[in-house]
Amino acid sequence: DWVNLEAHELNIPKDESTKNEAHWNCTLKNRTVKVLRRWLNERATYDKYQDRDELWLTKKATPYSSKSCNYLLTRLIEEGDVPIPEHKEITWYSIRHGVATHWANHVGPHHAKEQLRHKSVTTTMKYLHSDSEMRSTAVEQIW
Repeated sequence: DWVNLEAHELNIPKDESTKNEAHWNCTLKNRTVKVLRRWLNERATYDKYQDRDELWLTKKATPYSSKSCNYLLTRLIEEGDVPIPEHKEITWYSIRHGVATHWANHVGPHHAKEQLRHKSVTTTMKYLHSDSEMRSTAVEQIW
């Protein structure tokens, strides 16, 4: 089973995990576990999920793709009036870069590597973006 709420993990089998040679365990925050538990209970009441493994399906009962996730993200940004810099496109994949940067800045690149399923920390380093606030703090502390 992919969802292990007791262990606070999503367990992705090797054959379902792209770019991986082994299964992958993704750690979940307590709040995420609580919300996911509630969703799984609600999900069980919908006919479209009967005999389906996907956690979420579109309105048309099809699995989400990158294209449908990007469409949903665009709508959320528009409806939430989220300010996006000009000439900056936010995609589902750009969230991965943000997550990599956040993990690396707060717990280190090796933990980011594990969470992102990279074989090498060198790959993870390509995902990282410099944080100006963190640089300002560092410059004050170092110099």
